Amino acid sequence: MAASKIQNSLAETLKGRVVVADTSSLLVAGIYLLDIIEECQLVLPAVVVKELEEKRTHTTLGFLAREWLRLIEQYRVSDGSKLNSGVALKDHPGINLRVEPNHSNQESLPKHLQDGSHDSTILAVAVNLQKDGLDVALLSNDMPMRLHSSLEIGIDAFEYIAADANVTPFLGRFVLDLAGDEIDELDVYGESLNRKLRQRVLDNLPEGAASTSYTEILVEGDHTKTAVLVSNDSAIKVEHKTKVSGITGKTLEQNVLIELLQRPSDELPVVSVGGGAGTGKTLITIATALSELKAHRYEKIVVFRSLHELGQGQEMGFLPGGVDEKMAPWAGAIYDAIDTLARVAKPLKRNATVADVEKQKAEAKRLRELVEIAPITYLRGRSLANTFMILEEAQNFSRSEILNILSRAGAGTKIVLTFDSAQVDNRFLKSGKDADIWSVIDSLKDTEIFGHITLLKTERSRVAEVASRILERSH
Repeated sequence: MAASKIQNSLAETLKGRVVVADTSSLLVAGIYLLDIIEECQLVLPAVVVKELEEKRTHTTLGFLAREWLRLIEQYRVSDGSKLNSGVALKDHPGINLRVEPNHSNQESLPKHLQDGSHDSTILAVAVNLQKDGLDVALLSNDMPMRLHSSLEIGIDAFEYIAADANVTPFLGRFVLDLAGDEIDELDVYGESLNRKLRQRVLDNLPEGAASTSYTEILVEGDHTKTAVLVSNDSAIKVEHKTKVSGITGKTLEQNVLIELLQRPSDELPVVSVGGGAGTGKTLITIATALSELKAHRYEKIVVFRSLHELGQGQEMGFLPGGVDEKMAPWAGAIYDAIDTLARVAKPLKRNATVADVEKQKAEAKRLRELVEIAPITYLRGRSLANTFMILEEAQNFSRSEILNILSRAGAGTKIVLTFDSAQVDNRFLKSGKDADIWSVIDSLKDTEIFGHITLLKTERSRVAEVASRILERSH
């Protein structure tokens, strides 16, 4: 079922009911939730308001939490005496908003759920309101909460699903068969294709193919493969052997990525690159970023990433040292890429001396100093201009977080999202084709500011290639 149909079904299911909302749903939907539900009473337990307050300074979720807090404050000021019994929302007729400070006694829950936690308090509010004779439903994006609600306390539980969720992953390429003479024309016209040939490409795009964003058209003929980047007003042939920072793309897709990354920021400010482990996402991106920095097209390179680690939390405070030392465990992929570039720039011969080794180490140190690596929490309050900005491991961010990160881009900034949707470490997000990152790409793919490519061939090792295939099939 399409997400929009699911949302319509959810609105119909909740109509006329008392909807106890968990913080997780509020921070996935934002106040957009009020445009989805209709004719119901939305109950926010006091502990939910407390959790929203705790999230208000969060780098990316903070703006969603603050939206809810501002709404609550607006009605506290105007209808404070009625807020605990329900106030009608002026901009959303039929919806009553209620902050519930009571009904939190957990004795109505099964013994093993009476643990004093916020989750148990929310469940208790739902049960106690039901005991008052109300038709109650729980809205939560936390699966254990829904499980407890449905199976143990007998209250219907539902999940909010974003409108752009459950989309078909967009690989960023379409295959087009051209006749031999047209293949020859690609070579004749070189980088800039003539209008007639570009129109031929556009006329033969498969149904649903995006033509406003940069899309790779893989042109296949007899014993020939050529990539053409087609956008709203241009068609660019991709060279097979593009070199950046001393390395050359090994596959056609890697060369397409280089071309996307080298497009000026005012022409193509957002690029995303997906692919399994070892496909070269990070290496190609860092190499191109350093090349663009050397050419003075940007003032700095900043890499942001989440601090999720194989299902654990995002804590870095207990690690020793400053932010650089604390980020080291999460910066390994970036440093590996930089060290590879240093080896290319200062290669060692068989008879290399200690001085040669030291030169290579010095080059790696110099390149590292050109790249700022920071946790995503450091993005709060910043507006980055003239920056080559990389969001590493973007699959670990929710749709709302990614869109909020994009909103921080200043003039002259290029944003690159690198991701592997099969390896989501954030336990609150889905992986594979249901990953939030695909939802963002689906929303951007028909805009002129965006280009995407999926790298398919693993260059790291045969082991990495097999592991990546298994991960993809498991999702």
